[in-house]
Amino acid sequence: MHEKESDFVAYENNLPDGRRFGVFLTILEGGKRGPWFIRDYGMAIFNPTWRQSIATPKGESWSIGLRVVAYDGELTEKRARSWMV
Repeated sequence: MHEKESDFVAYENNLPDGRRFGVFLTILEGGKRGPWFIRDYGMAIFNPTWRQSIATPKGESWSIGLRVVAYDGELTEKRARSWMV
């Protein structure tokens, strides 16, 4: 997913006892997708300036909301979609 657009990014792993857990990230601005800056050691960052600059007029600001969900169990498409509302 590095440098690619997607609706969300999720990292999952198993605990020693076999239980599954993960962390899910999505952008809260409707219709906005990646790009994501991803590393295999668990780092995921939304990177809106990867392909273009963001300029704001003097005295104004730019912001974006991200949702981060820590979860137990397997991530299904249904679960992921419910967190992207």
